[in-house]
Amino acid sequence: MRRRTIENREVPRRTGPGRQASAALVVGGYAVVGCAWVLLSDTLLRVLAPGRTGELIGSVKGIGFVVATTVVLWGILAARDHLLARSERERAAAVEATTSIFSSSPLAIVSVDRDGRITAWSPAAERVLGWQADEVVGHPATILRPDDPAWISRGFAEVLAGETLVAVPVRYPHRDGRPRDLELFAAPLRDETGAVRGAVVVAEDVTAAHEAQADRARLATAIDQAAEAIVVTDPAGHIVYVNPAFEQITGYARAELIGQNPRVLKSGIQDAAFYERMWAALLAGRSWRGTLVNRRRDGTLFEEEAAISPVRDAAGTTTAFVAVKRDLTVERALEADLRAEVLDRVAVREAIGRIHAGATPEDTAASVVEALQQIDGLDYPSVFHLPARPGGVFRLAGRLPGVAIAPGEELPDERAAYLRGRAADGPWVHVFAQEPAPGRTAVAIVRAGGITGGIYAPVVHEGRVVAVVGGVTTREDPAATLGPRLGSLLEVVAFVAPLLGPQLVDRDDLAGARMRIEAIITDAAFRPVFQPIVRLADGSAIAYEALTRFADGVRPDLRFAEAAALGCGPSLEAACLRAAIAAAEELPSGAWLTLNASSAMVLSGRLRALLAGIDRPVVIELTEHVAVDDYAALRAAVEDLGANARLAVDDAGAGFAGFRHVVELRPHIVKLDISIVRGIGHDPARQSLVAGMVHFARLTGSDLVAEGVETEDEAAALRALGVRLAQGYLFARPASIDQLLEDGLAA
Repeated sequence: MRRRTIENREVPRRTGPGRQASAALVVGGYAVVGCAWVLLSDTLLRVLAPGRTGELIGSVKGIGFVVATTVVLWGILAARDHLLARSERERAAAVEATTSIFSSSPLAIVSVDRDGRITAWSPAAERVLGWQADEVVGHPATILRPDDPAWISRGFAEVLAGETLVAVPVRYPHRDGRPRDLELFAAPLRDETGAVRGAVVVAEDVTAAHEAQADRARLATAIDQAAEAIVVTDPAGHIVYVNPAFEQITGYARAELIGQNPRVLKSGIQDAAFYERMWAALLAGRSWRGTLVNRRRDGTLFEEEAAISPVRDAAGTTTAFVAVKRDLTVERALEADLRAEVLDRVAVREAIGRIHAGATPEDTAASVVEALQQIDGLDYPSVFHLPARPGGVFRLAGRLPGVAIAPGEELPDERAAYLRGRAADGPWVHVFAQEPAPGRTAVAIVRAGGITGGIYAPVVHEGRVVAVVGGVTTREDPAATLGPRLGSLLEVVAFVAPLLGPQLVDRDDLAGARMRIEAIITDAAFRPVFQPIVRLADGSAIAYEALTRFADGVRPDLRFAEAAALGCGPSLEAACLRAAIAAAEELPSGAWLTLNASSAMVLSGRLRALLAGIDRPVVIELTEHVAVDDYAALRAAVEDLGANARLAVDDAGAGFAGFRHVVELRPHIVKLDISIVRGIGHDPARQSLVAGMVHFARLTGSDLVAEGVETEDEAAALRALGVRLAQGYLFARPASIDQLLEDGLAA
């Protein structure tokens, strides 16, 4: 397709009303000259040639007319041609200028006829709109928006109606896939009659300008939101801009600073030579970096790290100075805190190094308090024990202003609940101005001692918080004072946890076990049962041994051993004896009541009180399996129980202690251990041992009772050897009084 642009269009010659006006001018001029010549020539010839003939006059007039009119016509035509030539040159120059503008304009220029077809397409339009001229000229303008053809129609409707559009923003989908931001100018094209014959559109690509504007906006936002203080001055040093961070750091409002010199911030700490060196570098076109000590609006000093640079234009002239500053106040405070913390930790390590394993929890806690006192700002340290059981919290060691503290002191309920609740979440700082002290007692101590806050850390062992270590301060800003000390506190906790944790867990386990024993006693979680002691001759019951069965099913010997280890043995023993004595009232009158008791119970005198009022014979069966320290005292204590009380030694033959008890105590009854009775009918060695015991009993006037008899063979062998009394499953199992009565074993 031949390129149809404004450059190669033919320029038409002038026709019409302009040409007709030139012809009328020639004819009119010719008529005027002719008439004037006729009038003037007659008069002139009569004067110059009077009496001449008419032919001569006519010839002269005719020739003169021709000459005159020829000259006049030549002048008129020459003037006309000159005017036409100048007009043509001006028109050609205008066309050339228009063509040059069309060809070289950076703006896209497009013309469209009334039918919506593109009639002209400037070179810039190819760049701005993405189409080549030979692709669009002669085509409907809708080709420019294949995605939305109606967009073109809507856009040109107003222009074709005679409206002119100015600076219309448009988002145009360029052919390269990247949208462009355009600004359109559209005007109608009119013919000689003034009718709209089309439209011309000028489009400017403002994408780069918009992007630059967006970049500037982002830059301005970044500068406004920067944490560093930024200040811009003109070449004379007058402030033209400060960002919000500058206002915040210096305390000055922007309105107060604009037009001022940055020297308004000078503190006077740095001398004139310092600033002379700085300005020497800046005026030489170099950047300057250093530390400034300035003064805020409120008069306080602050230190800032500054980087100041000159800003130059394309000619190299300095147009501004830009300073970026970083406030070092927090950094310097952190450095001071770090130095203090290092000193604290050195002192703390020396103190905790003196803590040794094997100490009691109270001693360990006291050493921890001494270590914590090395931490600057921690005025009154403490160590608290959080037992496994719910409820109370106890102070192992500590100090408070004006308050005497004893190890083991239980905290008020509110304070205990607070420590338990907070310790589960890890270490914390408690600022009393933000969070009041829990409980009236704590409030009173806080007020009396001027305490402002505290810092605490839990001691965790086997996944459970067993203690809390910490303390309080009287400094004005507890958060700033104690927050940086958290590392030192945690170091103490890390060191002491392996020592204090197991100690407190063991104590908690013992305490828990004691609580279980105490609960058994309080709730009477046990019951007495009785097992008959019978005559081997006829199987009749002569006595009943009181035994204990626990509700949780634990073996009695294990339960009593546990209670003894926990220091609860006498209490549990007394409770069981009391229950057995009460239940034994239902036993047949005259039957012996055999009670198991420790030597400690006998020696303490508590057993005598329990036996007061019993009107039946009582056998005290010693449960001791180890040597007794003072046998004489024990014998005296048994005799003090009264005439109805007899002494029995249990488990004779089970070991050295049993035989020694028999020799030293000279009991009324000796009970043969089940280990001797088991299988005695077929074991000569056991038979010989029992025969010797029978002989010993006859010599000392005591009775033998064989325990654990379970077969007729064993009973027969014992009868043959001279043993008169026995007890065991062969005769009856331990049972309640009601069961024995029902079975006819307590008649």
